[in-house]
Amino acid sequence: MRLFVRWFGSRKVPSDEEIGEEIRHHLDLEERLRVERGSRPEDAHCDAAREFGNELLVAETTRGMWTGGVWGGLGQDLRQAFRSLQQNPWVALLAVLTLAVGIAFNTAIFSVAYHVLLRPLPYPEPDRLVWINEVAGTDLLLSDSYPGYKDRKARATSYAAMGAVVRAPMALTGDANAAQLTGRLASSDFLPMLGVKAALGRLFTPEEDRPGAAAVVVLGHSAWQTHLGAEAGIIGQAIRLNGRLRTVIGVLPKEFAFYRGSEDFYLPLATVEDESRAFLDRGNRLGLQVLGRLRPEVSEEQALSEMKQISAGLTAQYPQYERAQSVRLLPFAESVRKRLRPVLRILLAFVGLVLLIACGNVSNLLLVRVVERQREISVRAALGASRWRIVRQLLCESLMLAGAAGLVGTLGAYMLFGWLRPLIPTSYEIFREAQINLPVMAFTLVLAGAAALLFGILPALHSTRTRMPAGLTSGGRSYTGSAGARRFRRGLLVVEIGLAVLLATGSVLLLRSFANLLNVDPGFQTEKLLTAELRLTKQDGNESAARRLMDGLGTEMESLPGVVGASSVMCLPVDGGCWRSVLEVKAKLTSNRSKLPSTQFNVAGPRYFEVMGIPLLAGRSFEPGDGPDAPKVAMVNQAAASYLFGDENPIGRHVRQGWAEKGGPWREIVGVVGNVLQSGPGGQASPEVFLPFAQESGRGLMWPVVRTSVDPLSLAPALRDAVRRLNPEVPVHNVKTMDSRLTDSMETRRFLLVLIGVFSTVAVALAAVGLFGSIEYGARQRRREFAVRLALGAAPIRILRGVLTEAVLIAAAGVAFGCASAAGSVRLVRSMLFGVQPFDPLTVGLVSAGTLVVGVTAAALPAWRASRLSPSESLRHE
Repeated sequence: MRLFVRWFGSRKVPSDEEIGEEIRHHLDLEERLRVERGSRPEDAHCDAAREFGNELLVAETTRGMWTGGVWGGLGQDLRQAFRSLQQNPWVALLAVLTLAVGIAFNTAIFSVAYHVLLRPLPYPEPDRLVWINEVAGTDLLLSDSYPGYKDRKARATSYAAMGAVVRAPMALTGDANAAQLTGRLASSDFLPMLGVKAALGRLFTPEEDRPGAAAVVVLGHSAWQTHLGAEAGIIGQAIRLNGRLRTVIGVLPKEFAFYRGSEDFYLPLATVEDESRAFLDRGNRLGLQVLGRLRPEVSEEQALSEMKQISAGLTAQYPQYERAQSVRLLPFAESVRKRLRPVLRILLAFVGLVLLIACGNVSNLLLVRVVERQREISVRAALGASRWRIVRQLLCESLMLAGAAGLVGTLGAYMLFGWLRPLIPTSYEIFREAQINLPVMAFTLVLAGAAALLFGILPALHSTRTRMPAGLTSGGRSYTGSAGARRFRRGLLVVEIGLAVLLATGSVLLLRSFANLLNVDPGFQTEKLLTAELRLTKQDGNESAARRLMDGLGTEMESLPGVVGASSVMCLPVDGGCWRSVLEVKAKLTSNRSKLPSTQFNVAGPRYFEVMGIPLLAGRSFEPGDGPDAPKVAMVNQAAASYLFGDENPIGRHVRQGWAEKGGPWREIVGVVGNVLQSGPGGQASPEVFLPFAQESGRGLMWPVVRTSVDPLSLAPALRDAVRRLNPEVPVHNVKTMDSRLTDSMETRRFLLVLIGVFSTVAVALAAVGLFGSIEYGARQRRREFAVRLALGAAPIRILRGVLTEAVLIAAAGVAFGCASAAGSVRLVRSMLFGVQPFDPLTVGLVSAGTLVVGVTAAALPAWRASRLSPSESLRHE
């Protein structure tokens, strides 16, 4: 061990003087031996030197053996690389900034991808969590009923725990400021299954998750801070949710967020039975989702097989209610990531192409430097430097550039995030949580190293291919590089321009799709329409109180100047639709529930269709006389009329929601209205049945809609005041114009369009800079040729045309390459297109023409300079 430490730990690297002294000692010994054998001293000296070989090469080899063999002299190479970059600071700065742009984009998008797709979920053993979904038909996922969930939990043995959860918007009322909250109803084992512990207080127990138990609530951290003043003494106090007092027993940790974002509260699931008896009905599937944790010894296949058997047994036991034809287990992590994976793949592909273009630019720049340094490199080779040593020294320069670009790019990624966060739509809320942490920094480090190899290896290898005499005899100034180097530089430019064309094509396709969406008719008039959200509390006499509120609100608003009409609806257009249920048509009864048609249902007030500007196609609209004691009526949209009755007249026909003894009352269809895009532009009109609010007013959520002749937002205070006078316990939430809601429905597409547009613009700019630099360098290297031609009488326009022709040929080749790439690649954005084909000739033509114009513009200045040369001055400098 001591010998090892002495040799490897205390080993002293000899200096250049010591190595030189050792070489001279060997030469002196060899010279004396030759003299002793009879050679003359001068001959002995020459023969000894000839046999010994290149002293410089021997010294380098010896030094390499002492300093680590292949990696010997790395520090010297780094110092030499730093000095070389110092001699050309503007070139180094341009290379660093070019790379930093690509690295910043990639770091920012990767941080989001890591947070969404790669980061381990913050739950114990998240790979053991699965959603239990029933499937009807080929791919229709069904939510579960509460009795069905309890049966599955009681019969399953493959699960260590099983919990159920359902979203529940509720109104916070009482002494605190009224507010609209969004929370979840959850079974008592749901939060513990996720490893959650309360930051304050405790979670609810199984005893509190029973019908008739005390009303309790666990608050989310954000709601506790925002609406309740972050008071530590909140535990044990009562708050009013949907008109019912609930005791606060706990506050969740700040870092806990389930699924797609944080929730304002969690309520025991079973206590909802006290408020909605329909929840007890096995036939009602009210959005309940079931999450299970597999036992350690159970595989996913075993758990799926058991759940299929349980579902088959429930279907046999309750054939009139159970619709499931199969069961599917979806890993919890996959449910979080599945929706966002395609978008992130597209963004990663776009920023990856931007980085490739940046690397191509820097590679071209370094290749030009290598050509200009060919004499220096040839001298080093003549003095004994190996090819590996020269390549390594040039790669050290590339690594230094990439390292600096990585630092600048990381700073740029922080700045990019600051710019992006306000633009992130609510549907991508999880993107806001992304951070540039250690894994992302490691990715940036690897990315910078890969970029250094990508843009540095080819120029470095090319530097050692030139024959030594060519480099030594060039004189440095007149050497312009080999034809192979020129072809390689042009090839890089063609690839850069082609990638820019590919990105620009995708960007223009998305832009045209967005323009098409803006021109889609949503089925109603969006101008001068004020909307708001009201969460009606669930108390005794709720239905009559809700009717009084909405009737009084409509009357008060219509009495105001500037109001054309007022009404209300349960589910507003472009907001995603209301509830879906099976529906029976009288005279088309069936004993098989699975064969019943399924439609969307909605609840509308009097004059709703008139106020919204939805055309009445047949029959009549709802009237004030359609009260709770009047005959039950309904209206359908055109899609529902065709779906349910084909070419028959639906007016006077009778339908009911549900099936058999569990169905609702029979209703006469009194009117048919035009289709409305419930999911916003880009969606399809679904069959929809409308019920009058006076006959179906106990569902809790309503949207007032007010048609005005003035600025709608100017009437927002009057709307709030009217609701406060009629019922101070009801919060007015989400007040917006309909135009604003329509714009918000496209925020996801707009966000992606902005991002991809920025990436494409940067890509085209980088390609233009690369083309400008290449043409400028080529023209500078041909100054002597141009000067001679001008001196011999050539017209300046011919010089100008020649330089521009070279640029146009390179740009045209790049456009051709880009179009070919786009033909096979734009299918990646097919799902995001609307009203335009993936390979649209008009789009490709516009992008191609624009790229050629950019190419000519980039080459115009170098071409103009070349045509304005002074022959005498240029030749004098040469």
